[in-house]
Amino acid sequence: MKITLFLVFQSYQYKDGKKINLSNLACKTLIYNNCQYKNNNRLLLLCDNIKIHLIKRSKTTHKTLSEVRQNTKKPKSPYRNLLLIVPISTFLLGTWQLQRRQWKLKLIEDLERQITADPIDLIENVNQLDTLEYRTVKVKGQYLYEKEFLIGPRAAIYHNNNTDVGNLFGTRNTNGWNVITPFKVENQDLTILINRGWIPEKSKRLPRSQIEGIVEINGVVRKQENRPPFNTSNIPEKGLWYYRDIKTMAKVAGTSPIFLDLWSKVDPPDGPISCQTTVSIRNEHFSYMITWYTLSLCTLAMWYKGSKKMVPISF
Repeated sequence: MKITLFLVFQSYQYKDGKKINLSNLACKTLIYNNCQYKNNNRLLLLCDNIKIHLIKRSKTTHKTLSEVRQNTKKPKSPYRNLLLIVPISTFLLGTWQLQRRQWKLKLIEDLERQITADPIDLIENVNQLDTLEYRTVKVKGQYLYEKEFLIGPRAAIYHNNNTDVGNLFGTRNTNGWNVITPFKVENQDLTILINRGWIPEKSKRLPRSQIEGIVEINGVVRKQENRPPFNTSNIPEKGLWYYRDIKTMAKVAGTSPIFLDLWSKVDPPDGPISCQTTVSIRNEHFSYMITWYTLSLCTLAMWYKGSKKMVPISF
């Protein structure tokens, strides 16, 4: 078997005394059939029955093989640093998602604060309603129950209501409907839509509580709701409403396109359950942030590992 040795030396001689000076060489590749180490500084080589003996090198001669290997560095590619674009870019994307998450959490907090804030007058702010979603407003008028309709099915939101275990809603059903009732504003040529609250499926055909005369109510401003994916479209001519299409609802009911979710502290014992509003804003920035930071760490580790690899030395 042939063995390739990478040797660094100043000179060597044959056994018969002939000396060859190789002081100008830094490295040489020799191929032999056998080899045997004598010590750290001397090496005995056998090649075709001819012994070659290395002279012990002085302190001023060339470096040993181990020293050459320790000091040998991998040639740097001009494209090596370009690979850092991947971990740096993914790190910046993760930081951006972190900032987006903080902004989204602040937005949700502000919207929830608006719901519980003191109500403002609807009539005084009717022209700014497009910018007042989730803002609580107050208005005085009377319900028009003859034009009432349902929207759903919807899951119940149990919030700020006092229900007894023994009443109609004590079992806390999850499948039901929201009751939408037109509301004629007092002393104004304005009729709006009020979501009076949620009723369970079993009471869909039962008489619902009605408050006659002029009342003052608080409601949360809601905007148009887009049709959810894979959901059935509304069928207005059959009175089937699956999502909040305010413009079409207002046209069918003969009202203005203003929609409020009733916000009441106390609900009638036979329903509906009011306060069917929650701040629903998509917030998946935390998972995105973890994904980008993980990719940044992995790609940085791959770049570091690749940059530390040594390439074979050629002579």
